[in-house]
Amino acid sequence: MAVHSGAHARRDECIDQVRNGNRWRVLGVDTQRDRIAAERTTDQARVIFDADYLREHITLGYAGTVHSAQGTTIGNHTQPGICWTILSDRASRAVAYVGMTRGRDENHLAIYPAVTNEAYDHQGDDAGIHQTSRGTRRAAAHALYHVVTANDDRARTMHTVVARTQRESLPDRVAALLERNDQRRARRAQAWRQHAAQTDAREASLQRLSATTYEHIARERSRSRDSGYGLEL
Repeated sequence: MAVHSGAHARRDECIDQVRNGNRWRVLGVDTQRDRIAAERTTDQARVIFDADYLREHITLGYAGTVHSAQGTTIGNHTQPGICWTILSDRASRAVAYVGMTRGRDENHLAIYPAVTNEAYDHQGDDAGIHQTSRGTRRAAAHALYHVVTANDDRARTMHTVVARTQRESLPDRVAALLERNDQRRARRAQAWRQHAAQTDAREASLQRLSATTYEHIARERSRSRDSGYGLEL
């Protein structure tokens, strides 16, 4: 299928083809030929999807993950951008920031408690229908405050995670590598302590030498003044 460039694309710009994960906005529906005209949300490229391709490859999307929405802006100069983010109270503040900055005009947030037991959060009746309870704005504000102030998600490397894991829970090869790494770190720390001690010793020697030289010069000047040099007439 042919992909046509958007209205604001440059003439020399290379237009990407239809790929997995692309998000498209429906522009028109042809009910007689069972096809739709769509516009890609990233570069405004346009394409026509026929019936066979629609049934096999296209899925109507109602929502997306916060991670996939990074770099996406909802709304433009002709269409308002309103974004709703459904966020767990255990989410990180970085995820909350991404979710709350996607909409150009309005950004709304719905926070739910992340419980381990679904039956605890949803109280069912005799018919087996789960009933959810709606919280207050005060509770939502408190949950958002906790997300922003407490749920920090600093990047952790694999080495950091493994180093904090009990050695008994790790494979023998990984534990042996960590043991050798600990030994190298201990040798480097000992070498650094020796270097720091030598540097402190040199600094102390220079200070003592400077003090001795200053005292010697002061005594010579005092002795010269006491000698009584002068002219008698």
